[in-house]
Formats: sequence, structure tokens, C-alpha cells
Amino acid sequence: MLTLRGKDALNAITNVHQAFRTRHGQPGLGFLRALAEGLTPAEFALRDDGALHELEALVQEFVAGGFVREA
Repeated sequence: MLTLRGKDALNAITNVHQAFRTRHGQPGLGFLRALAEGLTPAEFALRDDGALHELEALVQEFVAGGFVREA
């Protein structure tokens, strides 16, 4: 579930977005958008044809950075 900070990261006019994009790039933004749409990391990995184990580190960073919270 996205936090307010996570929603700011998706809003292109915020400084949070710029910092997030610099750190995680378009792939990170795409993953955060997918989480905002309710997709699980496993569903995103299938849709994006990626590896689930690679997303684990991103999820941990997103939680630690306050962008998402564990549900």
C-alpha cells in the first residue's frame, strides 16, 4: 500500500518524484505505479517478464524509504 510519500513519488511535479526517479529510474517508477494499482510484486514480475527475486530488494528499499508500507 502506498504512503503519502509514495504518492508524491508518482507525482511528476514534486521534489520527491525527482529524487525517486534519479535513484530508481523508470523501472522503479513503473514498479511503484504497479503497486499503486494493486498489483503484487509477483504479478508485476509476470507482467513485466522480470525476476521476482530482483524486486525483493526494491520492495525493501521502498518500505525503508517510506514509499510503501507492508499490508
